[in-house]
Amino acid sequence: MAAAGTEEEALRAVRRCLASFPAEARELGLTESVPHLDILPSPLEFYREWVCPNKPCVIRNAFSHWPALKKWTLPYLREIMSSKLVSVAVTPNGYADAVYQDWFVMPEERRMPFSAFLDIVEKKVAPPGVFYVQKQCSNLTEEFPELLGDVEPDIPWMSEALGKKPDAVNFWLGESSAVTSCMYQVLNIVCLSETRVSSPQVPWIPLDPLNPDLERYPEYAQAKSFQCVVKAGEMLYLPSLWFHHVQQSHGCIAVNYWYDMEYDLKYSYYQLLDSLTKAPSRPHTMAVKLLVLPAGRCLHDEPVQVKVEGLSPLQEVTLRASLQDDHGELFQSFAYYRAGSSGELDLSVSASLGGSYSGVEPMGLLWSLASQSPNKRLAKRDVLNPFRVTYAVHEGRGADGRVLDTCTSERWFLAEGVERIPVREGRLRATLFLPPGPGPFPGLLDLYGTGGGLVEFRASLLASRGFVTLALAYLAYEDLPSHPEFLELEYFGEAVTFLRKQQKVRDLIKVTDEVWQVTEQIISPAPRGWNCAIFVTILHTMDTLRHQNILELKLYDRDTITKDDLLFTVTYDIAKVRLGKTVCENFLLNSEGQGTLEVEFRMETISGDFERLVTNGILVAREVSSLEVQMDTWRNEECLKKHKNIELMVKESFEGAQKITQDSKKFHFHYMKNREPTLKAKIKNHFSGKKLFGDSATGCQGVSLKSLPMGKYTKIALGITKNSGLELELKVNDCSGDLDVRLECGLCGAEQDFLSKRKKVVASALKRVLALDGELRGHQVPVVAVMATGGGARAMSALYGHLLALQKLKLLDCVTYLTGASGSTWTMRSLYEDTDWSQKNLMPPIGKARERMARSKSHAFSLEALKHYDGELKRRALEGHSVSFTDVWSLIIDRMFHDEQKDDKLSDQQEAVSHGQNPLPIYVALNVKEDTQSTCEFKEWCEFSPYEVGFPKYGAFIRSEDFGSDFFLGRLMKKRPESKICYLEGVWSNIFSLNVMDVWNAYNSLKWPFSGKEQHGGPLDQRPNHLTPLEKQLCLVDAGYFINTSCPPLFRKERNVDVILSLDYNLSETRFHSIEQTGKYCSEQGIPFPKIELTDEDKENPKECYVFEDKENPDAPIVLHFPLVNISFKEYKSPGIKRTAAEMAQGELDFASLMSPYNMTDLTYTEDEFDKLINMSDYNIQNNRELVLRALRAAVERRRH
Repeated sequence: MAAAGTEEEALRAVRRCLASFPAEARELGLTESVPHLDILPSPLEFYREWVCPNKPCVIRNAFSHWPALKKWTLPYLREIMSSKLVSVAVTPNGYADAVYQDWFVMPEERRMPFSAFLDIVEKKVAPPGVFYVQKQCSNLTEEFPELLGDVEPDIPWMSEALGKKPDAVNFWLGESSAVTSCMYQVLNIVCLSETRVSSPQVPWIPLDPLNPDLERYPEYAQAKSFQCVVKAGEMLYLPSLWFHHVQQSHGCIAVNYWYDMEYDLKYSYYQLLDSLTKAPSRPHTMAVKLLVLPAGRCLHDEPVQVKVEGLSPLQEVTLRASLQDDHGELFQSFAYYRAGSSGELDLSVSASLGGSYSGVEPMGLLWSLASQSPNKRLAKRDVLNPFRVTYAVHEGRGADGRVLDTCTSERWFLAEGVERIPVREGRLRATLFLPPGPGPFPGLLDLYGTGGGLVEFRASLLASRGFVTLALAYLAYEDLPSHPEFLELEYFGEAVTFLRKQQKVRDLIKVTDEVWQVTEQIISPAPRGWNCAIFVTILHTMDTLRHQNILELKLYDRDTITKDDLLFTVTYDIAKVRLGKTVCENFLLNSEGQGTLEVEFRMETISGDFERLVTNGILVAREVSSLEVQMDTWRNEECLKKHKNIELMVKESFEGAQKITQDSKKFHFHYMKNREPTLKAKIKNHFSGKKLFGDSATGCQGVSLKSLPMGKYTKIALGITKNSGLELELKVNDCSGDLDVRLECGLCGAEQDFLSKRKKVVASALKRVLALDGELRGHQVPVVAVMATGGGARAMSALYGHLLALQKLKLLDCVTYLTGASGSTWTMRSLYEDTDWSQKNLMPPIGKARERMARSKSHAFSLEALKHYDGELKRRALEGHSVSFTDVWSLIIDRMFHDEQKDDKLSDQQEAVSHGQNPLPIYVALNVKEDTQSTCEFKEWCEFSPYEVGFPKYGAFIRSEDFGSDFFLGRLMKKRPESKICYLEGVWSNIFSLNVMDVWNAYNSLKWPFSGKEQHGGPLDQRPNHLTPLEKQLCLVDAGYFINTSCPPLFRKERNVDVILSLDYNLSETRFHSIEQTGKYCSEQGIPFPKIELTDEDKENPKECYVFEDKENPDAPIVLHFPLVNISFKEYKSPGIKRTAAEMAQGELDFASLMSPYNMTDLTYTEDEFDKLINMSDYNIQNNRELVLRALRAAVERRRH
């Protein structure tokens, strides 16, 4: 008792301190009102006087130089934004992101033209509700970039004081009715009109600080409120952990710079105080929390887990649930429960004591929902909106008890991405629901009851689970009879026919797979004096004409000390072997005919367990198992002390060998399931830190993993020597499941979705520029691609000019793909930082590029820059990526031509194509061999898109965000952070290296994820032992080392490209090399492509545009080739307008001499040199407008017929 009294006294003392703490803190650190500063503080003063003490202030004259102060009027905004679609929050009463009647309510978000929103603000129209532009996801930069020129991107002195740039910059515009209730954050508000802010420095509570309910929230009486008015032209600094309530005296425009808080010692103190103030002062005062999982939203057919935390032990409560159906009818349920000894309830194990149901019923509150009105059935008609279920927990039994907590759960009937398509085709009255993704999916016809009407909720849920579902009305709906005398079966047959025509619906096909085994036997003896070993590799090679399964046999001179020497290699096409037949072959081992190798081949069906193989016909992903090894270091202490360098090893596993240390407790090995894997121990032999002769075997056979039961721990003794060993526990787990690598030659679902959206943009643009009479249907829309070659800064600059010309001619929206290599990728990366770049004037980004090209590049080699590179490379190494010289080059490019503060990644560009608003960017690189001297020996194309990185040659692709991670047999083993795009840019543009050996960038973190077969490549790709699937890592370099082109992604038949605008940035002596080599490559590979026939006259006196077309082969694209030439631009400044004598100098460009400013190694242009290159590229496209339009018309006609 004495101890308890002492503890209670100590708690009372703590509570007294906590009670006096707010007053002391206010007295020491706060004034009676929010101070106003008339003089702008220096960064140091601001940090010392306001950031460190965590005090708010209002700063006058902080941004008086902004154009926005004068320009931002409603007429100005209407003129600038006009019909642009923007996101607008709509609420019935002005409470957006606010507490309203004990609920935290979020607004409905609508997309509407900005002019329509201004009509509401100006009271020209009066729709119900309160409208407010208030998104907090940096909407000023993302949604209102047209206004960026009127403000600063950050508050410079504040950024310096806080040591970082703002995390978001937001634009707010709304009526006086809009309200934000108490919350805390870290921000600076720049007001262009009046706003009232009240800031209680108290924990977040759901009350109105202007009219607090002190009976319900008595502790709020201790709060000290500060009120301030932020007038037009003033800035409010609101520190972290200050809670604020915002009102507007009238319509208000504000800019919010959001600097996220630092989670430092100050935050830790706050959390400590917060925890102490919530500590119980009686046996139980913990806040009651009602949880419904999954939180927030789920599908209607998903089970939920209902839990209550923070109750007193054995406390009785009532749980209630309620919802309103689509007709406004209220459905309710309730049940009585008693908490457990820990004060928790979990409906999955706790029994109801009565109410709408009794016993253990995890979903009882939902299935027992009932209406007070008789014969009312809970039904869903509008599947686009969810049921919103309100849960409440009351004190005691009955509805009269005090409400302890509430929460809301949305139960949706449509998963994200499901398409709902009304069907009115012939007699059919139905709704089609399509699951997201390319399919194919099983198809279902949903006939719901005999009550009539069109009932969709079951069909929508089935589509959410992966079924193409047609909800069919067949009576009492629209023009269908309510009481038909009989049902016509033909009507249902029409529905089935319609459903089977859908592209995403698959037929059921029985597929039987047979697995074959090849056995080999050496019949003739080895040549005298040879001690031989033969290793057999079976791989699949494929060129455009035939498939080949090549068996490779290697004959080695076995040596017990040194590495075995390879003597001979022979290959054999096993297509000659038939099931159940024996074939004998003699292979000559030298040209003189001396020495033969006689081999007998026999193909048999494998007996035993079947293996589930995943294949695209080129590569095979085998089944994988994992071995979990647990080791008790205490039990194995003596063995570990005796043997210092023990390694556990499973040969051919992903992990290979793993060293045991004193801290080792658990190991994992991933291996091919149907091999004969063995866990072994070996001792590493070292001398002076260097390997001496190798590793010594332990002399023990190891443990066969085939003998272990699946999913159960087995204790084993693994011998190290005859007298010592390790005591281990082993468990084998199955790693079956979906692959993390897409093994398909077709396009991924995301790209297919993009194409369906982009077709609408292209169809509209083509109708406009070609003056077409009718609408183009989906299959009639041609695919147009812009293909840009490399060429360093020359390619980067000229590509801007070419794209500008396409935009001026209204042709940019006709383009579906934009591919780039080397220097042209620098332009593409910059453009795709803006999610709507092709819909905006290209002159601003061209202006930025001019500025970067004209400035000295010496800053990229300054001491500060080198320190930056060092820090970035260390950070990259810590993330697990390999680091090479290419990464240094990547950072140099970043500093020279981009905003290096940005950490944008390739996958971020998905946002720029999410609505089909821009062409899909595709970047190319070459994969080569680390140990070859040039790409002539081996090369294969690798493509990068915002969605995927992969090899069309193998039909193997991974998500772009997984590039750089570790894979094993198609499974993701070790996820690394996605690389910044600058590191990929360095791979795409290694322009200064003399040969591949200087620039190889071995991504040993990107291990080849498959066991392999092979598709077509170059002539030297045919040797199976040279193929990438056998390599542990990739070696990626600039595509220019083979052909300076980015065409290969456009050759994929799945992309079905009709027109290619080929933009060639090679200089005079090589201006036709790329297109000629591309034509030769396509001819050798059997790829449909027009013949490239150029005369000596063409090469001596080149034209601005060449049209290559194969009218006999509709699969070959029409190619318009634009070499980098200055022909009529010398005399014409724009098509049809001649230069004056004073303007002739602007038409002179030097592409031929050694002193040309546009050579590959020139990375700095004067502004005049840059402008000439831009203007010439722009001119060459516009001057050949008719050729481009003629090709587009031909492509449309080809598609139509």
